[in-house]
Amino acid sequence: METVGLEELRRSASDYVRRAEAGSSFLITCAARPSAVLGPAGNQRQWRAARDVAALLDSPGDDTREADLNAIADDIADP
Repeated sequence: METVGLEELRRSASDYVRRAEAGSSFLITCAARPSAVLGPAGNQRQWRAARDVAALLDSPGDDTREADLNAIADDIADP
């Protein structure tokens, strides 16, 4: 893990964040003492292109849905 002083991080913050997004990790020091770690965010939600998820959405409907809904007693009410 590369060590970066706080002053250097301030001067080139955008560069270090870009590198962290790409997978690099940095130990941030303040007055030569380890203070923090900058690295990739991990398993965050990411947008996917529609073509990448189209197969997930292209599935047959539930053939028993209507029968299941009709089987529910009509006298059930939300308290």
